[in-house]
Amino acid sequence: MVSKGVTNEQQKVALLLHSKGMELQELYYTLKPVSEDNNLQECLNALDAYFTPKVNVAFERHMFRQMQQKENETIDQFVCRLRQKCISCEFTNVDEAIRDQIIEKCRDPKLRRKFLEKTGTVTLSVLQDMARVHETVNTQMQSMDRSGTNQVHGILQGNRRGKGKYGAKSDDRASHGNHKEGHIRQDKSCPAISKTCKKCGLVGHFAVCCRTKAPKKPSNGKQCQDGSYQVEEEKQEPETDNYAL
Repeated sequence: MVSKGVTNEQQKVALLLHSKGMELQELYYTLKPVSEDNNLQECLNALDAYFTPKVNVAFERHMFRQMQQKENETIDQFVCRLRQKCISCEFTNVDEAIRDQIIEKCRDPKLRRKFLEKTGTVTLSVLQDMARVHETVNTQMQSMDRSGTNQVHGILQGNRRGKGKYGAKSDDRASHGNHKEGHIRQDKSCPAISKTCKKCGLVGHFAVCCRTKAPKKPSNGKQCQDGSYQVEEEKQEPETDNYAL
C-alpha cells in the first residue's frame, strides 16, 4: 500500500478486501459494519479474532502437566518441548512452570534426587547445568563399562581355546562309533549307535573302533563266534588206592 501511495485508512481497508475477494468482504462486513472510522488496524484485528482458534487454557495446562521426558531425550530437548507447549498455556512465569515439570517428570530418579537436594531457590538454568553434567558423566561411565566388558569377553574366549566344535572338549569328542572327524559320543546320527560290536559284544560301536582289550587266549580253551573263549576242563583220572603187600 505504501508503494501505491495509499494513505487514507478507508482506502487501505478497501484495497485489502478487494485483493482478497468477495468471500472475505462478505465475512468482514458481518463482523464489523461499514463505518467511516474504520482503519486498517481495526480490520486486521477483527479478522485475526475470527480466524484465530479459541484456546482452552485449562485444557492446555492439563496437557502440559502430562508431558514426560522421553527415552534417550536430554533435559535440554525436554525443555524445548515444554517451552513450545507453554505458548498456549498463558503461564505468568514460564521458567518456573518448566522447572517444576522437569523435577516431576524427568526419567532419571538420581537426577531428580539431585534437584530436590538443591537448597534455596533453584532456577531453570541451574537445573539445566546440573542435568548436563549428570548426562555427560553417565555417557562416560557407559563407555568405560563397555570397554571393561569387552576385556572380560576376550578372557573368556581365550579360556575356550582348545575346545572342539560345539564347545565340546577333546576327550568328549572321542570317536566312539566311527573314525569320522568331529564325531561326538552318543550322537543320534551315528550309524553304529544300534550296532553290536563283534569283538566285545557291547552295543554302540563297530569292532574296528572297539577299545576293549582282547582277552588272552587260555592254553586249554577254544574261541567262540562272539570272540569269547571257552575253557575246557581237564579230565582227571579217578584216584585209586595202591596197596603194597
